[in-house]
Amino acid sequence: MDIYVPVIEFEQYLQEVGRREIDKVIYLQHFAEGWKDGKFEIKWEKRPCIDGDRYYQKEDGKWSGWFWGYESSVHARSFECVSVQGQSSTLVPVVLQEKNMKFESILIERAETVLHDHFGDVQYWRARRSMRYSPELRQIADDFRRKQLSSDDAADSTVLGDDWSKTEAKHGQAKGGPYLAVHWRRKDFVRAHGKDLPSINGTAQQITGLLQRLNLDVVYLATDAPQTEVDQLISYLPKSASVKRFAASSEILGKYKD
Repeated sequence: MDIYVPVIEFEQYLQEVGRREIDKVIYLQHFAEGWKDGKFEIKWEKRPCIDGDRYYQKEDGKWSGWFWGYESSVHARSFECVSVQGQSSTLVPVVLQEKNMKFESILIERAETVLHDHFGDVQYWRARRSMRYSPELRQIADDFRRKQLSSDDAADSTVLGDDWSKTEAKHGQAKGGPYLAVHWRRKDFVRAHGKDLPSINGTAQQITGLLQRLNLDVVYLATDAPQTEVDQLISYLPKSASVKRFAASSEILGKYKD
């Protein structure tokens, strides 16, 4: 991603500044009153926090929070909530207002609150293409694919070059591995789109149909569903189907926080 826009890892930032702190946290939130008269208006305003209580003030006047697993060693000097309606460009004046405060770092929390300025244009996709998983995470995934799915980049024709800007692929070039990958969204997705989703049995029927059509018997399942729902899904699949899931070790969870 650094080829597209200058970036720095958080750990590297802490090392370079020589102190384990963030100068300011700006916590984005929607306006409590919603849209005025049902109309969407571009605006932002410093407001009392609605749900920013994941942060709390310490006795020394500094702010602590999760900070991606660094909660015991990293703090923020300043914290405020900003209600916002608009695109990413709406954040420009929010950040520029701090230029006279001599801050070296600003953390914008909940950036998903704002919309894209140019969704789907060439810069949007260049930014998306520039994002790559770290080599360490790729290695963990590669080990799992090789051991559990009999899959690797060379055999699957999914080799990626180191420089995304020079990587060109033709449609249909990737062959894929000998398994069916299923991303099964549950929890909040069910609450928001439940009426449009198949039942667990209906999901199993779709998976079964694809396994038969593609002559496969291995399913890689990525899901946030509770184990009870996973067990129910598996019970509806053919006994010949082998369902594989990635379970992070305690070491991986401790290091990568996920």
